[in-house]
Amino acid sequence: MSSATEISGALQQRRRRRFRNRLRNAGIVAAVLVLLAGLVYLVGFSPVFAVRETVVEGNRLLSVDEVTEAAQVPTGEPLIRVSETDIADRVVAGLPEVAQVTVSRDLPGTVRIALVEREPVMVVGAEASRVFVAADGATFAYREVEGLDLPVADVPEGDARLLSEVASVAGALTPELQERAEQITATDRDDITLELDGGPDIFFGSADEPALKAEVATALLGQDAQVIDVSSPGNPVTR
Repeated sequence: MSSATEISGALQQRRRRRFRNRLRNAGIVAAVLVLLAGLVYLVGFSPVFAVRETVVEGNRLLSVDEVTEAAQVPTGEPLIRVSETDIADRVVAGLPEVAQVTVSRDLPGTVRIALVEREPVMVVGAEASRVFVAADGATFAYREVEGLDLPVADVPEGDARLLSEVASVAGALTPELQERAEQITATDRDDITLELDGGPDIFFGSADEPALKAEVATALLGQDAQVIDVSSPGNPVTR
C-alpha cells in the first residue's frame, strides 16, 4: 500500500515539475517576443533612430545644399527604412557633376553621402552660357571655383562628338601643359590645337593617343618654335 502511495506521489511531483518547466519556458518565449517587438518598434518606427542629419563629403564643385536638395533624404523617417539606393539614384540623376556616389547610414540618425565629382578639364561656350566639360565629354554648369583655371574650348556649336574628342585631349595634358593651357581649338576631328600662354601652339591633329602626344609636346617645350606638331608622336615636328 505504501509502495503504491509513494509511486503516486512521485508521479504527481513529476507532473508539477513539468508544469512549472512549461510555465517557465512559456515565460521566456513571451519575454523574448516582447523584447523583439520592442526592438522592432524602436528601430523601425520610433523617433529614436530617425534621420536627423545629412552629411555630404567629397564635394568641391557642388554645394551641400545642392546635394541635399537632389538627394531628398526623408528627415524624420526611421533610419532603417531609408533606401540608400534610392538616394544615390536621385543624386546621380539630378546632378551631372557627380560621377559616383556612395550612401551609407550611421546610427543613431545620420545619412552620409560621399561623392566622386567629375573633374572638369575645359570650359566651352560664351561668357553668359559657359559650361564645364569633363574628359568623357559630359557637360555641367559652370561656376567659379577657387584654384581652378581651365582652358577655353573653341569648337563648332552642336558637334558633341568633336567636343568629346577635344575634351579627351584636354584631360590627357601633362601638368606642365595644364598650367599654361589657354585655349583648345578644333574645326574638325583632325585639327585639334592647344594654345599655350606665351606659346608655342601644340598641334595634336586627332584625339588619338592624346597622353603620348602630350608627353612628347612637353619634352619639346624648350625648343625655339612657334608650333610643336605632335600629330604623329613618333615623328614630331617643330617650326
